[in-house]
Amino acid sequence: MKDILQMGREEILALTPNDIDRLLTAAELLYIAEVFEASWRYNYQATKNGRIGQHAELKSERHSDGFFVSKIFLAEPNILEITANQLAVIAREEMAICGVPLPDYVVGIPNGATPLGKKLAEILGVKPATMEKTDGRIKITTELKSGDVIMVVEDIVTRGTATREAIASIFRQQPRVIVMPWVVAIINRGGLRNVEVDASKFSIRAIADARMNDWTPGECPLCKMGSVPIKPKATDENWHKITHSQI
Repeated sequence: MKDILQMGREEILALTPNDIDRLLTAAELLYIAEVFEASWRYNYQATKNGRIGQHAELKSERHSDGFFVSKIFLAEPNILEITANQLAVIAREEMAICGVPLPDYVVGIPNGATPLGKKLAEILGVKPATMEKTDGRIKITTELKSGDVIMVVEDIVTRGTATREAIASIFRQQPRVIVMPWVVAIINRGGLRNVEVDASKFSIRAIADARMNDWTPGECPLCKMGSVPIKPKATDENWHKITHSQI
C-alpha cells in the first residue's frame, strides 16, 4: 500500500479496513483528518510572519492549540469503517490480556462517538446501546439486564470529563451492569492514562496519542500573543474561521 501520508483525498476514500494491517500512527490519523478538514493545529510558524489568527476555546473553557471534529472525520463511510475496525483491534487486545469475552453491548458517548459505537458493535457482533445528552447531561437510554457487560467508546479524550460522566451515568442508572475496565477512543489528546469513577479505574486506549496543548484563559500564551479564542464547533462559520485564520 502507498504511504498514507502521500495519499490524496480520492486515494484515502478508496481505502478499506483490509488495506490497513496495523494501527494508524498519530501522524497518519491526523493527516487523514487534515485532508478532510476535520482537524486544526495552531500554526506557530505563521506568527513569525504576523499571522496571529485565532485559537480554540474548549468546552471546559480552556484554550488550546489543536482541535479535532469527529463528526467531519467519521462522515465518510470508509473512514468510519476503518476507525471502528482499528478500535476493534484494540478491544480484542484488551479482552485477550484480561481474559474476558466480548461485551454484551457497546455504547458511544454522545454525540461524537455515537456512530462509532454502533459501527464497533456491528463489527464485534454485539448489541449497540444508546446514550443521549439532554440539558448538558449524559444518560444511557438502553435498558440493560443485571450482569450485562458494556464497553464504552469515546471519540476524543482530553481530560476525561465526558468519559467519567458517561460511566457514572451507567453506574447511577443501572448499577448492576458491568462496565469494561477500559475505554477505546480515536485520539487521546490530553495524555490521560486512565479515569476514575466511583473508585474504579478505566484505562484510556486510543488509536493515537496526539498531544494538543491546553491552558486556562489566564495562562494561555496564544492570548498573550494577541490571538483571539473561538469555539470551533459552535457554528460551521466558526470552524471555517479558525481553520482559515492564519492563511
